[in-house]
Amino acid sequence: MNKAEKMFKSSKARRKRKDTKELRDKLTKREFAHLRHLREKNKKIEARHHT
Repeated sequence: MNKAEKMFKSSKARRKRKDTKELRDKLTKREFAHLRHLREKNKKIEARHHT
């Protein structure tokens, strides 16, 4: 991986973290718990598809 790729990846990750942080500030605890539940559900579905 060269320097340009690494910089692109890290900037993408920073942007993702920033978006997540802004979203988290807006969400209530209940909504956040609901999203966590959906993430777990999707993880299970993905696991079934990749066997």
